Parts: sequence; structure tokens; C-alpha cells
Amino acid sequence: MNDGQFRRETENWVQDLRAALMFLTILPVGSEKGTSLPPVRPRFLRALPLAGAAVGGLSGLVMILSTWAGASALLCAALAVGAGIMLTGAMHEDGLSDMADGLGGRTRERRLEIMRDPAVGAFGVLALVLAVLLNVLALAHIAEGAGFLQAAAILTAAHAVSRLAAVRMLHALPPARPDGRGREAGRPGGALLARAAVAALAVVVVTGLPAAGVVTMAAAVTVAALAGEFIIHRTETLLGGQTGDAAGAVEVVVRTVFLIIVSILIGS
Repeated sequence: MNDGQFRRETENWVQDLRAALMFLTILPVGSEKGTSLPPVRPRFLRALPLAGAAVGGLSGLVMILSTWAGASALLCAALAVGAGIMLTGAMHEDGLSDMADGLGGRTRERRLEIMRDPAVGAFGVLALVLAVLLNVLALAHIAEGAGFLQAAAILTAAHAVSRLAAVRMLHALPPARPDGRGREAGRPGGALLARAAVAALAVVVVTGLPAAGVVTMAAAVTVAALAGEFIIHRTETLLGGQTGDAAGAVEVVVRTVFLIIVSILIGS
């Protein structure tokens, strides 16, 4: 690759990261033609792990500032998890609650109908409470066992890996509906998924490995990936394809499992 090609590729990655941040977060990174949310173009999906790392890094910063202010590990973890939810406008958590509510449907059509209903049912509430609680408890345990700086780095890695799982779902399954954000995203090819995986791996190497070590990171990535594959399989069985809500749900599940595995191994 010559200098010109390298410069163009770098510019493309910067553009994709900006689009990913516009899509995933409420950060003031600009707008596209007067809108606050860009179309879901397949190419920028490769930058989702990097955008996730930005969310995780800012959430980790909240944790560090909180501990400097004298907050307990549990409170610091709660503030960090809450910051991540606020930064994304609860996009993924909304998908998790809709997906959980959809489990109450007896047919594919009924499940999709329930998921489109803006009302949140009992399954959705319980899934949200459990997910947030597990994230907070796992992150607090990591901070107590490894330190707050290390916990912030691990949180950054968790957010990157979980966004890769969302890209994997879009790659693995066709859209379940003829419209919606899942349909807009299309079906990313293998090359794009590979680039997203490289981006996620780079974040893990830079943040997770120094904080937790090779064995812990390898175990967390492996188990979280298996959890993601299970959710993808169940989504195909229940919905016949992917939706934006399903992609959000797999992100939350993978992030939660990642943090739980790290917390178990660091505490052992």
C-alpha cells in the first residue's frame, strides 16, 4: 500500500468511525444532511467496535473520576454503567427489552408484532433489571480485584467485543422484516466482518490484555462469543432473521457475559 492509498484508507476509517458514533451515541460528532442519525450503510459497520470502545472508554473515565471523588466501587460501577446507557440513548437496552418481550409470542409474526409495540412488558423489565444489575456487580468486583484503571480498560474492551457481536448477527442472519434498521443495514459480507473483528481485537490487545492478561481475556472473549452465537441461533429460530432490536440484545448479552467471566477469573 502506497502513501496515497494509506491516506485514503485512513480517511475512510475516520469517516466510518464518525458515522458509527453518530449511529450509536448521542456524542456531538456532527450530522449528515441536517439529520442526527445517518443511514445504516454496511461499510461503517466495520467501525462499530471502535465506536463501542469510545463508549466504554468514556464510561470508564466516569468510573475513575468517581473513585477519585471518594465513591465506593459499587457506586463507581453503577455510574459507569449508567454513563454507557446514557451515551447510547439506551439503544441496546431498548432492543434487549423488546426482544425479551417478544419471547412471549407463540408465532414468529406475533413476536415481531410484540417487539414493535413501544410498551414494555414484564419480560422486558426483568431483562433490563437483570442486565444492568449484572453489569454493575461484575464491574464493581473487577475494580475491587484488579483496580479502577484496569476495570476501565476492561470495560472498554467489553464494549468493543459486544459491538462486534452485533455485526456478526447482521452478517449471519437475513433481515426478519421488509423494513426497519435491520433491513437498512443489509447483510455485511465476510470481509467487512473480518475488518470489524480486527478492530475489536486491536482494542482488546491495547486495553484488555494489559489490564487482565492473556488467559483472562482469551476466556472472556471465547465465552462471550459463544453466548453471542447462542443468541444468534435463538434469534434465527424465533424470528427467522435479525432485527435492530435483536442486534441490540446480543450486544448487551455479550458485554454482560464478558464482564462476568473477567470478574470470576480476576477474583479467583
